[in-house]
Amino acid sequence: CSSDLFLKINSGTGQVSANGLLNFEDPALGALHRLDATVVARSCAPSEILCSEINKYSEILCPVRVTVTDVNEAPVINETPAGTWNKRTVVEGSKKNTPFGETVTVKDPDEGEEIQYTISNQKQGANAVTVFGISKCSGQLLVAADTIAYTEGADVYTVDVTATDKGGLADTESFTITVSNANDKPVFGTPCDADCTTCDTPNNVCTVGGKIKMTIKENQ
Repeated sequence: CSSDLFLKINSGTGQVSANGLLNFEDPALGALHRLDATVVARSCAPSEILCSEINKYSEILCPVRVTVTDVNEAPVINETPAGTWNKRTVVEGSKKNTPFGETVTVKDPDEGEEIQYTISNQKQGANAVTVFGISKCSGQLLVAADTIAYTEGADVYTVDVTATDKGGLADTESFTITVSNANDKPVFGTPCDADCTTCDTPNNVCTVGGKIKMTIKENQ
C-alpha cells in the first residue's frame, strides 16, 4: 500500500508518526498489517559549495517498516432494521426452551471474535420476573418459564441483553418482548368447582344426571 497515506515524518527531528488513525482491520494494510516506507535524509548544504565537497551533502535512504498490532475492540449489538431491531414477539402458551424472534447479533471489528450473550433485568411493568433466557453462544431468545401466559394490559416485558467478547468488552441494550394472544380452542362445560356435586374428572366439567352441564366459553 502507499505508506504516505498512513505515515508522516517531522522534517526537523526525523520522527515518524501515524498520519491519522491506523486500523488493524483496514484491508489496505494487507494480510501482514504493515507499512513499508523509505525515509530520505538530506544534509543542509550552504548556498555555495566547492565541487569537491558536494558528496558531503548527499542523500541517505533509510528503509522503515511499521507493523500495526491489533487491540481488542468492543462488540456492538446490531441496531438494524431501524425501529424494530430491539422488539420481539412470543406466542401465548409457548413452552419452556421455545425459541422466538430473530437472534440478537453484533458487529465486532475483531474478525472471528467469540461473543457470549446474557440476559438480565427482566421486568413486567415495574415487577421483576424471570421469564426469558438466551442462548449464550447464538443470541437466540428463549422461553425460560414453564409456559407463557397472556394477560390483558400486562403482555409486555422488557429485558437487557449483553454481548461480551473474550476480552471482557461488552455492549448492553434493552429489548421489548410482547406476548401475542393465541386463539384458544373453545371449552365445553362448566368447570368443576366447590358447587359441583359430580365431576367428570378427565374433562374437568360438572355433570348433572350423568350429562355434562353445558356452557360454551372461549378464552381470548
